[in-house]
Amino acid sequence: MPVGVTIPPDGAVLTFAATRSDTGQADMGVFELDRLETAQGMLLFRLDPEDRAEYIRLRDMFNAWETEAPRATNGTFSIDVAACKTGSGPDPEATFSVYVATAADAPLSVLVEDAPIKDALEAAGSAGASDLCD
Repeated sequence: MPVGVTIPPDGAVLTFAATRSDTGQADMGVFELDRLETAQGMLLFRLDPEDRAEYIRLRDMFNAWETEAPRATNGTFSIDVAACKTGSGPDPEATFSVYVATAADAPLSVLVEDAPIKDALEAAGSAGASDLCD
C-alpha cells in the first residue's frame, strides 16, 4: 500500500463459494483474514490458522463437485479489501499491487499490479465505506 493508505485489521475478507445446478447443493465460507505487517512495512494477509480446516473442507468438496459434474458446478473466490486514508491521504498518482500465495511455501502470483489507489478508494466510497481510517 502506498503512504497515506492502510487496511484496518478487519479490512480483508476472503469468500469461497460454489453451487451445483444439478443437485441444488451450495456452500460457502467467509473468512476474515489475519493482518500482518513486515519489517519493510508491507501488509500481508493470511487465512487464520483456526479457519484452515473449514477452508480445506470447502476446497475438497468443491473439487469433488467439479470432478463429478464440471458443467453443473460454479464457484467463486474473492478477496474484499477495505482500504482507507491515513493523514493527508496518498499521492494522487500512487498505485498498489495485490499478490496471492496458495500455500505458505508457494510463490506469489500477481492478482493486481500497479492499480491506481484513487480508483480503489473511490470504489470503496461509492459502496458506502468511509474513506478515512477511524
